[in-house]
Amino acid sequence: DEKVFEAAEKIFSQLGLKIRRRMAKGLPADEICSTVKAGTYDLVVMGSRGLSDFKKIFTGSVSAKVAALAGCPVTIVH
Repeated sequence: DEKVFEAAEKIFSQLGLKIRRRMAKGLPADEICSTVKAGTYDLVVMGSRGLSDFKKIFTGSVSAKVAALAGCPVTIVH
């Protein structure tokens, strides 16, 4: 949601921190990891859909894959 992003951007800018956002097409985990590896990122913050363990077995978890492959710390927000 645009309003949520704008509020977060304002809070972080007051702390002297920079937020970058990017839209891409493709597999989410792959796109996030390739973007992180191509840039200079200190942290990835992302949400979790909260799928049950049973569903994760069959669908995988984007946040788990990003946490394993991003190459920088990843904070997953429930």
